[in-house]
Amino acid sequence: MYGTLQWAINKANYNSDESIIEFYIPGEGLHEILLNSYLPRITTPTVIDATTQSGYDGTESTIIINGQHQWPHGIYVDNATVTIRGLHITNFFEWGITLRGSDNSKISDNKITKIMTNPTLVIRETPTMGLYLTGCNNAIIYNNYLDTKIDTMLPFQSAARYGIYIQNSNNCTIGGQSPELSNLISNCGNFGVLLNNSQEIKMSGNLIYDNDIALELINNSNNGIQPPIINEYTDEILSGTALPNSTIEVFGSTGEENANEYLVSTDADGNGDWSVEVSTENIGYVGIQTTQDNNTSNLSRFYAKNTCYQGIPLLYPSNSGQPVVDNFWVNDPNVQPDLRCCSGEDPCECDEGCFWITSDHGLDEIEQEYPEPRDVNVQIQCSICVNDDTPLYIHEVTQGLYDDIQHEWYYTSSGIEITSSGHDEIISFTASEAGIGTHTITCCGDCDDEGMIIYACRTARITVYGPDATITHVSPFCINDSPVTLQAVTPGGTWSGEGIINASTGEFDPSAVNLPLVGPGHYTISYSVDIDGCSDEDEITITVNDIPNANVSDNEVCVGDATTMFTLSGISTSSESYFWSTPTVITSTSNIVNIDNAEINMEGIYTVTVTDIGTGCSSTASGNLTVHESPEVTFSEVSGICQNEAISITAFGGIDYEWSNESNDATTTISSGGTYIVTVYNENCNTIASIEVPESNLTIALIENISSCENDETGLLTVEATDGVPPYSYNWEGPESFSSTSSTISSLMTGTYNLTVVDYIGCTTSDGFDIVSTSAPNVTILIDDNYVCEDETILTASSATAELYEWSNGETNFWTQINSTDSYSVTVEDVHGCTNSDQIEVTFIPDPIINPSSNTYCEGEMTIQVYNPAGLSSYVEVVDEFGVIYWSNIVNSVGEINLSIPHIDAGSYTLNYHVNNGLEQLCHYSEDIIIYENPIAEITGGDSFVCESST
Repeated sequence: MYGTLQWAINKANYNSDESIIEFYIPGEGLHEILLNSYLPRITTPTVIDATTQSGYDGTESTIIINGQHQWPHGIYVDNATVTIRGLHITNFFEWGITLRGSDNSKISDNKITKIMTNPTLVIRETPTMGLYLTGCNNAIIYNNYLDTKIDTMLPFQSAARYGIYIQNSNNCTIGGQSPELSNLISNCGNFGVLLNNSQEIKMSGNLIYDNDIALELINNSNNGIQPPIINEYTDEILSGTALPNSTIEVFGSTGEENANEYLVSTDADGNGDWSVEVSTENIGYVGIQTTQDNNTSNLSRFYAKNTCYQGIPLLYPSNSGQPVVDNFWVNDPNVQPDLRCCSGEDPCECDEGCFWITSDHGLDEIEQEYPEPRDVNVQIQCSICVNDDTPLYIHEVTQGLYDDIQHEWYYTSSGIEITSSGHDEIISFTASEAGIGTHTITCCGDCDDEGMIIYACRTARITVYGPDATITHVSPFCINDSPVTLQAVTPGGTWSGEGIINASTGEFDPSAVNLPLVGPGHYTISYSVDIDGCSDEDEITITVNDIPNANVSDNEVCVGDATTMFTLSGISTSSESYFWSTPTVITSTSNIVNIDNAEINMEGIYTVTVTDIGTGCSSTASGNLTVHESPEVTFSEVSGICQNEAISITAFGGIDYEWSNESNDATTTISSGGTYIVTVYNENCNTIASIEVPESNLTIALIENISSCENDETGLLTVEATDGVPPYSYNWEGPESFSSTSSTISSLMTGTYNLTVVDYIGCTTSDGFDIVSTSAPNVTILIDDNYVCEDETILTASSATAELYEWSNGETNFWTQINSTDSYSVTVEDVHGCTNSDQIEVTFIPDPIINPSSNTYCEGEMTIQVYNPAGLSSYVEVVDEFGVIYWSNIVNSVGEINLSIPHIDAGSYTLNYHVNNGLEQLCHYSEDIIIYENPIAEITGGDSFVCESST
């Protein structure tokens, strides 16, 4: 996916996993991104890799991010791990790259320039920083170029400027000894690198120059480690002192606070001495040291490799004829000293004039040899002590060359103070700062040579010995701390005071002091040092704190115990913290260790570290925990006890026994069921165990007894065993060798059935049950002559003891409805399950049917359909409204008979239908009918003939 850098950062911020932003901008050469709005903060793990851009050759960034001095920050990272490579970040007015809380980040191969207020903008008092890290751990910074100066500086710009600013961070690495790792930091204002409240910041191989201060440590950063001391440079061997076993890196230098060229590294020995073969085209050397815990110092004082002229600020004449104090030959590219003078000589004995001026500085001719300054010979002892009042005088040898000489003294070091007139031949001065070649005093004599004012100047190089006995800050000790070697700015002196066990090395043993009964002890430690007749002394007060009184006793527990294993005594739980080291995963943060269930694997040494929260002092105590095996209790096999029985129980696994029924033997006798508790003892531990003894009061309950039907085997018995110990077994015996093992037996004939029940523990009980015979229920279907008329269609079954009815047509009532000639039966069942049946043949006699079938009958022919059963006779009659039989017929044929009335007149009639069995009338049907007159049809119109024109 492709887009702007703002777009890419926003997309990355929505991804919780690591995002990679690469550059593939079309075209060759440099690609400048002019920011018209700020870049979003980076809040998720992100890689910004500009080395992917076509044309990147590993040396020059091809992606330029230009803030146009409109935005304060370039890349801003907030609590995210990032890698930023290959960018050129320029023209921001506060910070180039900012990392806050961004652990494990890597910044490499970047160029950061012009990070400061634009002169066209309002002045900001916010410090400017090329690279700013705060709260970042494990960061790596290498192969970056930082030059934050802009082309036009504001003369009243007051905000501090930094190349790299690191605060509240730990375990970071800046640079490396190989060229591809070294950072170049120049023209960054007040500080090239500033460390604030940070530890284990390792700096190596970095070229830092043309800054006010190259490297500064504040707020005890890197434990306030001091730089190494360069003592001597002879035959290309540079030597000095440092912390024992530290690593020294040596740089070629153009002067104080400049590390221009990485040269070599070496390690100090156990006494802090070091030396290394080294050479440089630069005029001198500086160094840094890094301890074994990766704390790096700031730069050492500058040491000039040529003790005569190199590094000495020399005055040169001006057109006005007055010395220009702020300009020196060695710093002027047009004025070079001739080094033929003084090579290998004592600088105090060098009085030759050997300066060549290669440009016009008030003289008439170019490359004119400077007059030999034999008329101005500065004489001084080469070595003095700090704050000594030292005379300095001039020896004049005019040789008649000059008629008048006036002396003018100049000094360039802030540590020099002239204590007498500045125009005398002999003056006095003091030096308040120690150093080799760091203090110079220059005297110029003037004369008129044929009208030309010429200055003959002579500079004295002064070695000021000022051993600094200042003792490095020492934190409070604990009485049980290991001995430490105290440090002073100038080593090699003598130490004294309570607790000092080696006066030469300053080894201090906290355990060698006598603590007061209450509170910490305060002890005065003195240090004095004398070097070449110069001495200094210092003293500090060291605090030694007592340790908590931790006391743990051995303990013994048994397997399975829930107990307190260890309790510390003699300490206050409100002011101490506790850390336990145990054989298992048991943990505790108090002075007590508890367990819920002791196990064998918990056995071993338990060590507690008790720390005084106020002082940080701690002590340890250990106790041995022995875990004894508890008795493993088992019992003899006991299934239970039957009613009115006595049994014995035996416990195993111990030496002594105590039963809850007050028996003290391994075996006890019981006569009832229940829970029996026994305490079993071995040599060290006891175990409480219990056994549950079931008690059986076995009985048989009859659930169901169903008699057997007469002449059948339908009896049933159901029983249930209770109050015993399940499961139960059943054993039945009955008539004709009957047997069963079920709690329910069925299909039984009459007779006695005997049952024996045995429960789980072997208890038994018996009982007998009788099955008696039961008569079948009587049943009769109620009907006369087996004929059923259409208006009488119900059959009824009669039974005195029946509970259930079932008809052949599926009906389950004591009656059923019929509508056809058929055979009908019913089966009944009583409460015992006994059954009986009845069956009859039924002839169904339907009502007659009049045709045509209509609610209205017309005069004329009528048909009546009747059904005449076999053996019966039917009589059909039609009676008018006056009771006179209008028509009648006797039917003797069998089946469906159609009777025809040839003609019936209009009027009211009654149709009567009788079915007879001899003289007995079985069915009777009667229906009133009305016969209506037919309409009269008549055609009118005259003759029977109709003419063609007539209708």
